[in-house]
Amino acid sequence: MYDTAKYEWEILEKNIGLGGGVMGVTGQDGCIHLFGGEKGGNKHRIYDENERKWSEGTPMTKKRLYGGAAIDPTGKIYLYGGFDGNNYLKDMSIYDPEKKEWQVS
Repeated sequence: MYDTAKYEWEILEKNIGLGGGVMGVTGQDGCIHLFGGEKGGNKHRIYDENERKWSEGTPMTKKRLYGGAAIDPTGKIYLYGGFDGNNYLKDMSIYDPEKKEWQVS
């Protein structure tokens, strides 16, 4: 993570079990949300900068890696496209951080 006050990078944790192909966004909650990856499958990891630790988030409804990620003005997180290990994906998963729920579109 980059510390804008110190102008330097800080290593948070070397291995959080996701591997390559991870998708991520910084949520309106100020936390970093990471999803999927080659080793992560359907995992969702959350880094809370205030507590300075990782926690498990609500798992995705399916494995997704190498996709795109975006956040909308309401705070919902969108994961789209990517690969599930066998097939290229054309759908989108939407995560609501307030409800801690996923929906597939």
